[in-house]
Amino acid sequence: NVNTTSAPITVTLTSVGVNPLVLSDINITGDFAFPTSTCAGDPMATSTTCTVGVTFTPTASGTRTGSLIILSNDPASPLIVPLAGNGQ
Repeated sequence: NVNTTSAPITVTLTSVGVNPLVLSDINITGDFAFPTSTCAGDPMATSTTCTVGVTFTPTASGTRTGSLIILSNDPASPLIVPLAGNGQ
């Protein structure tokens, strides 16, 4: 519902490279927020994970879009996760 915050969904990041993954910033756009995250702090060794909880608070009816943007030392950075929700 418009102006109502959803329960969080979890986005899991996994370090798969040879070198530790160092996250430098996490941003979010649109009607989304990330009130919880275990992705701050120390570099992530290979095969370790961290999570970001993403909530949705639609400000209007209809399809609402945004992005979760993760900056790191990965050569493919930034990682952009498209987000979408439907406001009612």
